[in-house]
Amino acid sequence: MFGVTGLPSLDALWVNYSPVTLALPMWVQQVTRGTPTVCDVSDLWPDTIRVSGLDGAKALDGLGLRIVDQWCKAMYASSDLITYISPGVRDILISRGVPTERLQYLPKPADERIFHPGGTSLRRRLGIREDSVVVSYSGSMGAAQGLEALIEAFAAVDDPRLVLLMAGSGTQQDLLERNASRLNLPNIRFLGRLPQEQMTDLMATSDIAFASLARNPISSVTMPSKTQAAMACGRPVLAAASGDLARLITSNNLGFVAQPGDSASIAMALRAALNAGRPMLAKLGASARALYLAEFSLDHTTDLLESALSDVSQRRRGLWSRLAPTER
Repeated sequence: MFGVTGLPSLDALWVNYSPVTLALPMWVQQVTRGTPTVCDVSDLWPDTIRVSGLDGAKALDGLGLRIVDQWCKAMYASSDLITYISPGVRDILISRGVPTERLQYLPKPADERIFHPGGTSLRRRLGIREDSVVVSYSGSMGAAQGLEALIEAFAAVDDPRLVLLMAGSGTQQDLLERNASRLNLPNIRFLGRLPQEQMTDLMATSDIAFASLARNPISSVTMPSKTQAAMACGRPVLAAASGDLARLITSNNLGFVAQPGDSASIAMALRAALNAGRPMLAKLGASARALYLAEFSLDHTTDLLESALSDVSQRRRGLWSRLAPTER
């Protein structure tokens, strides 16, 4: 792959630039074949490293992060088109020297083999009343998700009609379970890690899906994949978040928004969902499904990607124009 010839002669190359080491075969292909390239920014680097909390991030602090930043800018400069998955990323990329004409919004679809309307409700099996409003959360249970505030919010609402199903695992799972037990919240059920094929049934059981992002420098431009998953299933979203995710929910009337990490704000949103009732939540879910099909579905995003690849395939840039700094 790193040989002199690179990949075979291609009309266009699509590269997900995470990890950024993929730049090496990308540059080999560009230099040896002059291949037009689409660079997909699914995670902002080096920002993702800074907020990861991993031990390696500390080792890269300072000079290391500046090197990664320059590396990424070189990838942008050598690409013919840069796609991004969340609207707010656009301004960040522009501030880093990417010309607007090389930018295109390309959202990510859900895994539609799993996330779709239908499925079998688990209410009877779990002993949940039909008039209960079920909130579901699925995914990682770590510090980045800010789920402690959700547990505290359920304690503040204290209504037996409101049920929370939590599926997944993570570094804070034990803490969350202890807090739910300490606060005497039997309406919070921890289901553990479920097989992917059971997620369809979990969403069929739910009236609304919960998504949250702990505050960090890039949370306002982060679009968690569970948002598209809920929309694909025809479920509204209760988002404890700011920025792009909050704007998506409020501007399209897809659910409710709360301040991230703020249990009082989340409790207010939970009460609003409870007061709306299951029929109204179902209508919000129908709106979410319609928007998913129009803007996030696999069919739509595939059309966008095919159009982008077709467009860049008409461009070929020489070695110098790829290596030259991008004008700001």
